Amino acid sequence: MNNSENVWKCPVCKASGGASGPFVSEWAVACHVAGKARTGDRLHKSWALSKIPDLDAKATLPRIAERLTWAVVEAQREQDMLKESRKNKRAQGAYERISKIEIRLHKFIESALKREFGESEDEWWVKGIPLSIRQKCGNRCEEDNCRQDKYAYTDLLDLQSILNNNWRLFQASLQRISKQCKSKNELLTSLGKLNEIRKVIMHPVRQQDELSEEHQFLDWFDNLTKEFISG
Repeated sequence: MNNSENVWKCPVCKASGGASGPFVSEWAVACHVAGKARTGDRLHKSWALSKIPDLDAKATLPRIAERLTWAVVEAQREQDMLKESRKNKRAQGAYERISKIEIRLHKFIESALKREFGESEDEWWVKGIPLSIRQKCGNRCEEDNCRQDKYAYTDLLDLQSILNNNWRLFQASLQRISKQCKSKNELLTSLGKLNEIRKVIMHPVRQQDELSEEHQFLDWFDNLTKEFISG
């Protein structure tokens, strides 16, 4: 069972414990279901009989629990698989949203730099991109057989630095989002947070069971960047 706290849940009523404390094993849950079935609880008895049609509800509690243990394990495994599937779908959705935000900002920043410094690489790329980023992107390009445009090798933190270094070009854009984002620092910090969320999503073993705060942030930042580039 994939349960870091080693707590099991009843597959019928979803209880995670009883009078004696949390369910810490499949046996504890099986005893819980068996006890409910023996006292005539309709839901627990129906579930038990659906798993073991010839179950004698009048047998001793240990005997009933013994026969139900495999069904409890199977139900827990199914729940874990369902939970993991939902989490993976949410993570995939979050990754796709982050990618859209990154592409949106990537294009917007490139257009702003070209308007300011000129269309040729010797102009906007040299004058608008810090040397350290140009060098890093150049190395990535050399290592990549696809050999895309060097700017394609920038990441979120690079975009954060480029925005910071050319902030005078984006001050007017900040005015459009002033109600949601109070300052340049807040915007740049939010880009850093977006990068941290991306790293978590890219490494599933590090994911939290729930990323509700992160998804709320993505909702906010997604809308923010749309307004930021709207002019």
